[in-house]
Amino acid sequence: MSGLTLPRRTLACLTLAGLALAARPGGARAQAADSTAAPPDAPRRPLPLFATDSVLRLTLATDLRALAGERDTLRPRPHPGTLGVAGGPSLPVTVSTRGHFRLRRDVCPFPPLRLQVGDAGRGETPFRGQRALKLVTHCRNAADAEQIVLREYLAYRAAALVLPVSFRARLARVRYAERGDSAALAAAGAAPDRFPERWAMLVESERELARRTGGAVLEHRGGSAGSVADDGVPFALFAYFLGNTDWSIAALHNVRLLRLPTFEVMAVPYDFDFSGLVRAPYATPDPRLLLRSVQDRLWRGTPCVTPAQVDAALAPYRARRAELEALWRTTGPALSLDRRYAAEAADYVAAFYRETRDPAAFVRGLGVSCPRGEGRR
Repeated sequence: MSGLTLPRRTLACLTLAGLALAARPGGARAQAADSTAAPPDAPRRPLPLFATDSVLRLTLATDLRALAGERDTLRPRPHPGTLGVAGGPSLPVTVSTRGHFRLRRDVCPFPPLRLQVGDAGRGETPFRGQRALKLVTHCRNAADAEQIVLREYLAYRAAALVLPVSFRARLARVRYAERGDSAALAAAGAAPDRFPERWAMLVESERELARRTGGAVLEHRGGSAGSVADDGVPFALFAYFLGNTDWSIAALHNVRLLRLPTFEVMAVPYDFDFSGLVRAPYATPDPRLLLRSVQDRLWRGTPCVTPAQVDAALAPYRARRAELEALWRTTGPALSLDRRYAAEAADYVAAFYRETRDPAAFVRGLGVSCPRGEGRR
């Protein structure tokens, strides 16, 4: 992979509702929620799957050949399978493809998957209480393809550190097998070489996000920064931190809206492969943004921001700076993240801290200062 260059300063601003950006062809359609909106409830502890950051070891046996050929984004076909958990039982699952851009055959020969965990198999396993789960796969069989999974996983870890609400993610080493090979795989114990392990990532479902926070996922399109808590400044600042422009609150593109028990509405981001920090090999910026690459940072939040708002949104970045930097300096390399990339990503993060050191200067540089008399809290 080529080096990750430091961003140039992009002095432009696009409103959230003004450009319902979908940088990926066909990506403007928001996927249906896996739960209906329910009245807010009391927050609860996370279920076992996302209560820890340890790496899961799994074996997924299903009709891989059929899944690799299915690219219908609207009518995915379910296939029966089994999910083996290291040190535990095999769970019945239903497997289907999912997504839009990454479902294109020319982008990901190995498709992204969705797992529906059967009731009979959850038991006392990490999957207790789970239903539908996204599985972010290695996409391609190239030697460095799994690196993108690790990079995006670290972006989810960063979101958990600095955002008030975020989707949780769990890293896994997965062996994939054709369903007919599952008996041979189980008998082999250590598993033969024809079932290589790949990095993958399980992402918390909307249903579990709502249960854990006591909130309700909303399906309303057409929103704007003013319709979410704190004018969406924390959300937009995190997108700026990642170098991510591939989102739209108005179109619910890579964003879910969560109504909390306080009745505040939070914008919760997901899907970070087009960001400057993840920098997937297929990622390109939307040409309407006039950016040279996805590594160029661009503010896409509300066009009227005060230094006080930015200063408040920066508080968790300051408080947890050591933990954030450790994601790319120690956590990633410990998981076999490419060390050259890790160093470049750490520089990218450091550039964000330099740029935001003075909130007033940062706001002026972006060109999003509020006109006199229109300042916000």
